[in-house]
Amino acid sequence: EADFKAADWLWIGGKQAEAVKRLQSVAALAVQKQDKGSEAQAYSQQALWDLTRGDRTAAASLAAKAAQTAGAGSPVGAIPMFLSQPSASAAEWEARADRAIRAPGQPSLKDMMLAYALLLDGKAAAASAPLERARIAAGPGADEGIAVLLAWSKLESGNTTEAAPLLRFNPIPLLTGPQAFM
Repeated sequence: EADFKAADWLWIGGKQAEAVKRLQSVAALAVQKQDKGSEAQAYSQQALWDLTRGDRTAAASLAAKAAQTAGAGSPVGAIPMFLSQPSASAAEWEARADRAIRAPGQPSLKDMMLAYALLLDGKAAAASAPLERARIAAGPGADEGIAVLLAWSKLESGNTTEAAPLLRFNPIPLLTGPQAFM
């Protein structure tokens, strides 16, 4: 856990190469210890970082490793597998989300996955609607990260008036450290 947090802080501190090396070391150690959970988590996080850098090919490769290591149905592998699919229109991403997340009672999960996919695919303005729905569904105690992502989508669509209040108290780092999608 501490190694993951350290890698996250390196990443958000602008030391991406060091962060990747740290996670690669975590994955290698996990392989030696036969710790499939930590191994899959390390591959998953690296895949997400590759997506933020726009490298879908590398992300897809690491996502496949995470999915294979974590086992069928594990979100550790499924999330980066979904997000690392080839670039597509907003409508196609929505169709993919509909196919991937079929469980009733999980509209917020589908909205967040769709929003992440759109943001990572350079379609920030299209992410506003699913982020608004997720924020409403989460209620007053909503994850502050949703507000930051929603502000991003508003800014990308030129709506600075609606973005400003969303960022009034953000970003304040969480006491528990950075989260996967920070």
